Amino acid sequence: MIYLNGFTAPDESAEWNFFVYGAKETCFNTYYPYQIFPKMEFEKMAFETVTIFYGGNGTGKTTLLNIIAEKLRLTRNAVFNRSSFFERYVSCCRADIEKP
Repeated sequence: MIYLNGFTAPDESAEWNFFVYGAKETCFNTYYPYQIFPKMEFEKMAFETVTIFYGGNGTGKTTLLNIIAEKLRLTRNAVFNRSSFFERYVSCCRADIEKP
């Protein structure tokens, strides 16, 4: 069992560094999941015993769950949207876990 206390996504500065130093040599039309959360001013999330994600279509709920699952190395059978930059983005995230 894993208890997630908090999750931190890359801040705007970290994303900027990616575009300046990491993405300049590429020719992709999407940098997913980069550029999703800074415009929503999301950086850190604290979890409670029960945490509910809510929001309109396209606000990043499923993307955030996929990133968290990947960061925690959870086993999943369902396919999910990922790009050439997904692993790099996940490596910039931080999960604060509590072991039982």
